[in-house]
Amino acid sequence: MRVFIVAAVITRSQQCIVTISCDSGWTGIPDVRYDEAGSSGDGGGGGDDDEDGISFLKLFNSLLYSFCLKSGEHDVVKWRAVLQNSFLYVEVPHGEIAPGGKECFVSLLEYAEEHLDCTHIFVGLLKEREDRVSLMRTFMFMGFETVKPGHELCPDSPHFIFMAYTIE
Repeated sequence: MRVFIVAAVITRSQQCIVTISCDSGWTGIPDVRYDEAGSSGDGGGGGDDDEDGISFLKLFNSLLYSFCLKSGEHDVVKWRAVLQNSFLYVEVPHGEIAPGGKECFVSLLEYAEEHLDCTHIFVGLLKEREDRVSLMRTFMFMGFETVKPGHELCPDSPHFIFMAYTIE
C-alpha cells in the first residue's frame, strides 16, 4: 500500500493531514485506521471511527482518503472519504466534532475541488446521532442539500442521511 500525505495548517498547533491510500478499496477484514497500526496507542480522536461496524464507505471499491486534524501527535478528528468518479463521499465522524474539525472539513472541500476535480460532495451522517439536526443545519449553511433516500448517486444504507454539495 502506498500512502500520500498532504498537510494544511489550521492553527500553529493544529494541522489537517490528508492521507490517501492507494489500495484497491475495502477488504473483508475489520476497519483499521491506516495510521493506527503504527500509532503509540491512545491515538486521540475520541473513539473509533467505526465503533459500531456501520460505515457506508465499505460499499465502494475506491481510493480511501482520510482528512485528519492533528494537534501535535494526536488525532483530534478524522473525516474519512472515498472518491468515485468525480464524486467524493464523506462520512461524518462518529461522536462530537472537536474544535477545529469544521476547519478541517473546509480544507477537505478545498482539496476536493482543487486537487480531485470533484463535481459533487456527499456527506453521510448516522440517523441516530444526537446532534444530527445541528449538523444538518451547519451543512445547509455551507450549501449542502438533503438528498432523498434511495437517490441513485447515494449508497443504499438505512443507517445514514445524505447531503449533497455541488461544486460550481
